[in-house]
Amino acid sequence: MSAYTVPIKTAMIVFPFLAFAISFVLVIREYRKYGTFLLWRAIILYSFVFYLLCAYFLVILPLPPRAEVAQYTSQYLELRPFYFVERFLNGTVLNIHEPSTFVPALKQGVVLEPVFNMLLLMPFGVYLRYYYKFSFKKVVLASFLL
Repeated sequence: MSAYTVPIKTAMIVFPFLAFAISFVLVIREYRKYGTFLLWRAIILYSFVFYLLCAYFLVILPLPPRAEVAQYTSQYLELRPFYFVERFLNGTVLNIHEPSTFVPALKQGVVLEPVFNMLLLMPFGVYLRYYYKFSFKKVVLASFLL
């Protein structure tokens, strides 16, 4: 459980400094665009920034120990789209003809990782769609790029 609480606590510590840094720009932008500063819009924007900060820290934290990083020989990035499908097909215990394998297959990392990644991106799409009025295609593209 600490693997999830530590990044969120870190985001809660960093967020006030980040919010203070963007407040000046936000106030000027809102005043020029709308002629007034709306508190509700600021709260929504700050919640979006907090969400992005938490998502970022959930992805990168906890950092590996220096000794482990020193043993890495090169960077490895997985840039193949939909590679999780291939990993699922090759690395799961699922046998479509045997129902007793359904639940154990759902508990494997090859299933949980893409499911939790989609859950992590869902608020991003909601913010873009309803707050920034992005079209559905732009939301899908932005989520894919994120």
